[in-house]
Amino acid sequence: MKKYSIPILVLYIFITSCSTNKVVGKYQTNFPTYGRFGKVLTVNCDSTFVLNFSGDFMNDNSFGKWKVRNDSLILNFDSINYPKSRYNGTSYYSIKRNKLTSYFPITKEKYNELVELIEKEGMTDSLKIGNYRKFRRTSGKTLKNFQGKLGRQYFQRIEKFECKQ
Repeated sequence: MKKYSIPILVLYIFITSCSTNKVVGKYQTNFPTYGRFGKVLTVNCDSTFVLNFSGDFMNDNSFGKWKVRNDSLILNFDSINYPKSRYNGTSYYSIKRNKLTSYFPITKEKYNELVELIEKEGMTDSLKIGNYRKFRRTSGKTLKNFQGKLGRQYFQRIEKFECKQ
């Protein structure tokens, strides 16, 4: 039985090291928000990242550390060393081939709590509340242009980095 433990350990180390390398590279949004604002995410081999926001005479960077858990990329923004960064907190992205899609994890129970809160506050006059299915279908969409066209924005890999072991 001990004969098999070393190859299994080597295989495990190989798989776990490759799983984090599958996300390393440079990503760009598939379309600019409002036709003007784009983002470029650079995921480095040393578990750091830079998220660049640019457009309409603006250009700034947010920095932090990343990690992979299952099929999710987790970005933790460094707001201590960079307090004036545009982004802070934590962002979650689903990893699918060469795409990183942000997801809005809200369960049906949380949605129902939100609807109850809105109804309790009496805001139903100005707010039309749809059902959960419609909410899931339209949540997470971004304006593509100023005419109101919506689209689901994601990061698409434009360059892959090779990490030296």
